[in-house]
Amino acid sequence: MGKMQDNGYVSIMPDIAKPRARQRKTKPATPGLPAAASGAVPAPARLPEPRTTGAEPPSVAETIKHLRRQRSLSLEDLAQMSGVSRSMLSQIERDATNPTVATLWRITSALGVSVDEVMGTRSHGVDLEVIPGHALPVIGNADGLMRLRMLGPMSTAGSQEWYELSAQPGARLESKPHGAGTREHLFVTEGELTVSSGDVHGVVRAGELARYNADVPHVISNHTRNVARAWLTVLSI
Repeated sequence: MGKMQDNGYVSIMPDIAKPRARQRKTKPATPGLPAAASGAVPAPARLPEPRTTGAEPPSVAETIKHLRRQRSLSLEDLAQMSGVSRSMLSQIERDATNPTVATLWRITSALGVSVDEVMGTRSHGVDLEVIPGHALPVIGNADGLMRLRMLGPMSTAGSQEWYELSAQPGARLESKPHGAGTREHLFVTEGELTVSSGDVHGVVRAGELARYNADVPHVISNHTRNVARAWLTVLSI
C-alpha cells in the first residue's frame, strides 16, 4: 500500500513471515542506470515548489483615489474637471467597474498625469520589454462576460489600440462613438461574434475579419452558446 508522506509518495512493503527465510544477495546497481533498473527502490523525487512572483496587477482604483486625494479634490470636483460622472468615478475608485480607455484618459488628463503612470506601464527606455501577462490591463463590461486585455501601450490610447478579446455566451459590449474617422478591425479566432455599426449588422465567424466604422455607436456581441475569442484593433485616422 502507498502511504502519503510530507515530501511525496513512499512505497512501504509489509514484512511477510516465512517459515524459513533465506537471505538473498542483492546485485549492485548497474553504473549509469537508475536505481530502479537494478532492483533497488528509488527515493521519491521531491516536486519543485510552484514559482510565484508575488506581483499583482496595477490597481487603477487605488491610484486614482490616491491622486485625487493628494490634490485635495472631491469626487464632485474631479467629475466637473474630467466630464466623468460622480457615480462612475465612485464605482471606479471602489473597483466596482473597469473604466474604458476614453474614460481613463479623461480622468488622468484632469489629474495631470499620463495613462501610463496610472496603469504602471510607463516605458523605462529599454530596447526590449517583456511584460508579464498579469500586468496587462484588463477592461470589460459590468457583468464580466466581455473581457478585453490591452496589448498596446497606453501612450497610443485614442489613436491606436489593440486587444485580446474574450466573449462569454450572451456577452455584449456597447461602445459610444469614438473620434471622427475611427475604425475597428475585429479578427475572430474562435466561435462567432455579431457586430453592429450604426444601422449595419453582420456575423463574423472564426477566421474572418470585420472592418467597420467606430465613430458611430457600435456593438460587439456573442449570441451563441460558446465562448468566442478575437483580436480587436482600433485605429483613428
